Amino acid sequence: MDMRDEPRERKRLGNIAGGPLIESAEDRDTIPISAGLLRKNNIHVLQVNGDSMIADYVLDGDHVIVERRNAARDGEMVVALIKNRETTLKRFHRDGRQIRLEQADTSDEAMVFDEEDVVIQGVVVGILRKYRG
Repeated sequence: MDMRDEPRERKRLGNIAGGPLIESAEDRDTIPISAGLLRKNNIHVLQVNGDSMIADYVLDGDHVIVERRNAARDGEMVVALIKNRETTLKRFHRDGRQIRLEQADTSDEAMVFDEEDVVIQGVVVGILRKYRG
């Protein structure tokens, strides 16, 4: 195995709501992830709380690998800061000057905000899951 492909550790920055909004929090555990994923800049790991993204195969307890960016394209799964205090994991859509954040579970309606109330903190580029068997 090439040394460049060996797993390396990355700090887990905290938890992200995959359901109702929660206040942002930081944690400092480390998580081993593939070196190939670290080739991108500004990679962080967050643990998912909730199951609103289950239809996108993101489960409660999974770790999402997030590339820190402040912009997203329609349809990307993002970490969004809402009104400078709450974070959530949702699909991003822009409707003019409004931002629509959708969960994968279509039983609830999308959250719609004025663009100044939403800050994109990153885009999901991978998921880590520990088999619970």
